[in-house]
Amino acid sequence: MDHEPKNLFAKWKEGPWKVRLLVVAGLIGMALLLFSEWPPSQPAEPAASTQEEADDTMAYAEQIETSLKRILSSVTQEEDLTVWVTLSSSSYEVYATEESRDEQTEGSESGGEQTRQQTSYLVLRDNNGQEQVIKLKTVSPEICGVVVVSRYADDPILRENIIHVVTTSLQISSTQVCVVARGEEK
Repeated sequence: MDHEPKNLFAKWKEGPWKVRLLVVAGLIGMALLLFSEWPPSQPAEPAASTQEEADDTMAYAEQIETSLKRILSSVTQEEDLTVWVTLSSSSYEVYATEESRDEQTEGSESGGEQTRQQTSYLVLRDNNGQEQVIKLKTVSPEICGVVVVSRYADDPILRENIIHVVTTSLQISSTQVCVVARGEEK
């Protein structure tokens, strides 16, 4: 027997053609997957909208804080009252949608019932041909908690009044309100 060492290319040429075709197709597929994002895409638009949402959320929280300071200052007669509001998330829009269902029943042994549901946004077209999605409402972020720092927090009546004003004006639970006394200046 002649056992000559064969090089890899010679063994490759002698192998079944189906295996060679499968290996080549796999290598081409991997190359396409590897280079499908070449050059890498720039996520400029989502980052801008995320920053915009964060700015809107901060402005919403500041608006609530300013309103609460104004109300609570009239209750406690305190000028240097501190109010901090925490929010659960950013605001979001709710758009009008239309749902369509497609049910097909086939007479087969396995039951053959098939339901397909499709949801699409409702769109208005103006005289110029411009299309706009119908916005139903904007949902404001949920308020998680409020912290009030007041020099009168040790007074039980004023403390209760502060909690009552905050819970009533924001429609939140008293467990979401923390009223603490201002620290003494040294």
